[in-house]
Amino acid sequence: MKKSCLIITVTIISILTMCATAFGYSNNLISEVVSVPLSSENVELGTITIQEDSAFSNDFVDGNIFIISLPNSLSFDQDKTIIEDAEYRYVTNSRIEITMTNTTPSVDTIAIHPVINILPKAEAGDFRVKIDGRDSAVTTGEYLILRLLP
Repeated sequence: MKKSCLIITVTIISILTMCATAFGYSNNLISEVVSVPLSSENVELGTITIQEDSAFSNDFVDGNIFIISLPNSLSFDQDKTIIEDAEYRYVTNSRIEITMTNTTPSVDTIAIHPVINILPKAEAGDFRVKIDGRDSAVTTGEYLILRLLP
């Protein structure tokens, strides 16, 4: 009986692992981690590049949505932040919903050039941008993007 339960458990785990690898995958890159004093204004951060992995080059699909979020003590400068090759809308000052458009059968890339404002409640330290892939082929993760110096 114990042997049967073990075999069933291993089989289920194997199937779930194989199914998980069937989803898309993106390479999420930050061009540089910017270090600035806490008193800085209109800070240009490193480019956030979301690139479809070449092994999954058909997984970016028009209409798929993912989200980019900053910590609460930072906000996007909506007039200066640029997003290439996608449609977008600001959900809040620190959260952008990005919709894929004009995807191709080859590797697609979305580039985000964020300019941010540092809010009064910010403290010195490291800050990470969150990428929430939702139901798209974008890989979810958190990436160091800014160091605020005292």
